[in-house]
Amino acid sequence: MTPIFILSAIIFFIVSIVGCLILTLSAKKISPRNLRAIIILHIILGVLVLLFYFLNKSIENLYLSFFCSGLLLSGIIIRKKLHLILKIYFGLFLSLILFFVYSPSLLAYFITGNYNKVKSPQIINLKENFYLAEQQSMLGLSNDLTTYKIYKKNGLYKKTILRDIDFGGKIDSIQLLNFTDDTLIIKGFLNKRDTILFTKPGIFKKNDIRIVKNK
Repeated sequence: MTPIFILSAIIFFIVSIVGCLILTLSAKKISPRNLRAIIILHIILGVLVLLFYFLNKSIENLYLSFFCSGLLLSGIIIRKKLHLILKIYFGLFLSLILFFVYSPSLLAYFITGNYNKVKSPQIINLKENFYLAEQQSMLGLSNDLTTYKIYKKNGLYKKTILRDIDFGGKIDSIQLLNFTDDTLIIKGFLNKRDTILFTKPGIFKKNDIRIVKNK
């Protein structure tokens, strides 16, 4: 997936949320006949999605149309006097909004049938509750550039200490040479070469990072 397509999927999803709200407020003005036609169209999209899923093929626009149409219809279906199964089915599409709040980029991969292409970020424990983690922005899932961040974990809460650490690629392993209140020295190994990153004083300042050794 390209960054442009990820953004497009997110924009379509946001438009679907707005459309869902509008349709919900104007539920009384929509005739049962028109609503039935839209539901049938959505079901046809669902059948095609299942067909291509079992055929191991992914048509991104088809997946996107299916999920966005389901979200569009969810509000109005819940308000109408329809079968409970229909209300439960379309109500599930509303849960996608929570998914969107959690991670827009992951949602974009999910609603386009590309969720199996998402890779978990690389995480390495430095010491105690300090971790070096692969940095992923909203569009970073589709980028070849690999950068890292250091965060401190307190229960479920994560406090980022340092961002945009660049070892020159995705590291195979690291060696922590020094980590105190005012000094951080990390040796990263990648593709049979090593890079040492050094920062002093204060590990909280991005501009303090210097590459000491690269061979």
